[in-house]
Amino acid sequence: PLERFTSRGARVGVISVQPDEDGVLRRVALLHRAYERRLPALTFAGLLAAEPESTLGGGPGTISLGARQWPVNERGETAIRFPSNARQLEVQPFYKLALAAAGAPGYEAIRDAVRGRVGFVGSSSAILGDFAYTPLGRMPGLYLNAYAHAALVQGEVIRPGGLGLDVFLFVLFMLPAVVLRARLAAIQPRHIA
Repeated sequence: PLERFTSRGARVGVISVQPDEDGVLRRVALLHRAYERRLPALTFAGLLAAEPESTLGGGPGTISLGARQWPVNERGETAIRFPSNARQLEVQPFYKLALAAAGAPGYEAIRDAVRGRVGFVGSSSAILGDFAYTPLGRMPGLYLNAYAHAALVQGEVIRPGGLGLDVFLFVLFMLPAVVLRARLAAIQPRHIA
């Protein structure tokens, strides 16, 4: 973002994603480093704008905003849980939102539906080239930003398991092999001396 915008207190968000090696996007960055500054991703900027009194912080492997905390990798990315009802995202044409905001009669339902909510304005057409491949398939960038924002708000991110969980899963995974090995050893013929 140009300095003339950010120096005046404007809230900006950066749209930049990095898919995994297989081309599928599973994680989104919360903060980006650019020009010796840290700038929020658009999805995170929505939270910062909605909660301006909250303090931004973090620790090893985390970023926090107020009481909320998200796990991040070494690049500051968090893995989001994509919703199973992804195709049901509510989309309104911009002209209807503009008329509702202006108080035009007949748009009260839209005005009530968006009151107090964060909305993302942009093209919902992946034909324009603004799309990413996600675990749910090809998704327009506008939808991706809306889902990622909702995931952050609702805490729908993938959190790493603890050592106890890892040990439990390892034992659970190895148990059938150990039992099978013991049974095979029991049925092996033995030589009589």
